[in-house]
Formats: sequence, C-alpha cells, structure tokens
Amino acid sequence: MSSTLTQIPELRYDDLLAEARARLPALCPEWTDHGPADLGITLIELFAALVEMIRYRTRRETEAMTRAFLELLAGKDIAREPDLAAAMRLALAQVWTPYRAVTPADYESLARDAWPHSPEALALAGKSGLRRVRCLAERDVEGGAPLALAPDHVTLVVLAEPGHTGVYTPLRRFFEPRRILTTRLHVVAPTPVAIMVDASLYLDDDVAPATARARVLDALSGWFDPYSGGVDGDGWPFGGEVFLSDLYALLDGVPGVDFVAAVGARSPAPERALKTGDGAPVGLRVDPHEQVGLDLAGSKLRLFEPTSDGWKEVLA
Repeated sequence: MSSTLTQIPELRYDDLLAEARARLPALCPEWTDHGPADLGITLIELFAALVEMIRYRTRRETEAMTRAFLELLAGKDIAREPDLAAAMRLALAQVWTPYRAVTPADYESLARDAWPHSPEALALAGKSGLRRVRCLAERDVEGGAPLALAPDHVTLVVLAEPGHTGVYTPLRRFFEPRRILTTRLHVVAPTPVAIMVDASLYLDDDVAPATARARVLDALSGWFDPYSGGVDGDGWPFGGEVFLSDLYALLDGVPGVDFVAAVGARSPAPERALKTGDGAPVGLRVDPHEQVGLDLAGSKLRLFEPTSDGWKEVLA
C-alpha cells in the first residue's frame, strides 16, 4: 500500500514549463527565442518532466520498494527485518557509521574509534591499545626514501601501548577492506631518533650535586617520554621538533638549579640542526614519522656549585 503526499502542492509539467518561460525575460533578456526548437527550451521541458515525475513518486513507495532500497543500502539481513521502521533505523545507522578510509583523518579516526571494537583487536585479548596514530598521505616510510612523495602510498605511524607490540599486522588487516583499492597501506612503528642534551647547570648553594643531577635527569627523561612527555603531558608527538628555548625553560625550572647556560641539543642523525637566518642554533628537526628518544649516556651535563672563589665544576 502506498502513501500520498499532501504537504506540498502538485507540481505539474505544464505549470512548471509556463513558470520557467515567464521568468526568462527578467533572468536572461538576451534570450528571445522561446520556441520549442530552442535547445534551452528543450532542457527546461526535460527538467519540468523530471520534477513532475519525482513529485509524483515522493512518498508513494510501497513496502516492497522500500525494502529493495534498504537491501541496496545495507544488505539483505537488514532489509528482511520484520519491523520496517526498525530496518530503516538500522540501515541509516550503518550508512552513518564511518567505514571507508580515504583521507588521513579517516585513517586516524577509524584507528581511534573503530579499531578497539573490531574482531582483529578483540582477538588480541586486551593487547590492542594504540597510544598515538598519525597518517602520512603519499609517503612510503618502509621504502628507502621516507620523505619522498610516493603516490598511492599511505603510511600509518602507530605508537602502541607498552607491551602491545603485536598490533601492527592485525591493524593492517583491519584496514584492508576499508582502504581504497589502489592504495598501498603501510602500518609501522615510529622511527626512533636519538637526542642528546648538553648544558651547564649552576646550582643553588643548599642542594647536593648528586640530588640536583638526579632531578635534572628525571626532568629530561619525563620531557621526552613518548607516553607522558611533551608540553601537555600526553607524550612526545611524532615529528615534534626539539627547541633549545624549551630545554632552557625545563632545566631552569628544576628545583635546586639557580640558572643554566650553554644549552644545546645534538643527534647522530645527519642534517638535523635548526638555525636562525644568521646561523644561530635553535633546535633539532624531527621528521613526521619519527619519535625522539633521549640518549642520557651521550648527553653532557656539567654541574657547577657556588664557592667563595666563584663557580666550581663538580662531579656527581
């Protein structure tokens, strides 16, 4: 049984055509040929006929027609739901639920929101946690040139929760039916980049050098921690560059440190220095697929304590 629509007036072909022709002199004065042989009039007639057909069919669908549309949208199981209203709600919910991964934001949101409830994640028995995800479009980090433009490639850089290192292959399987057919997906852990910090720290006169050194090491380790470091305490981000101004502020705020000088940052990776226009160093560059890691053994931290003869370097 069909249901008719009474909320809007009938839209008939002759009325639509007459209304359109009546508006032509005001909308397009140079259009003077309104005869049936004019191509523009032919298009108006076509659109008027289509509008009349669409208006006639609006809300005159039978239940069989509705279920046929539901099968196209959501599959046979939902279309066969006995309650038609419930079937429509289920179909709309399925349509509105993101599934396909097209943009970098799609990959990141699906990894964050859909992955934890997927069969692939549940099969890992509680070891499927992802702390951070970043999608790099047109990048092949697994290839030999991670910064080179790689059309059709997408790299998903994933920092798993501690102890959850088995997520990478299942996560790739999770995205396999969701990716665009021609997309080549890479799911990888961030590439580690060692960072070494150099600084001269001048201590207060009431703090033991060993205590101050321990506090400085804790501060640096916490600052660069991938899970709890960074400005917001949510972990050092992928590609987060290292700035000397941040290190000055961090070290100067350590209890027992009076002031700091000669702060520097180094990395064994080549061509990492960030400099001003006049060549003064300001920090280190970190690429989008990389995660910094503090190398305390390679860092050079010099401690000075006040004496009656001035500042004296001490070993701690």
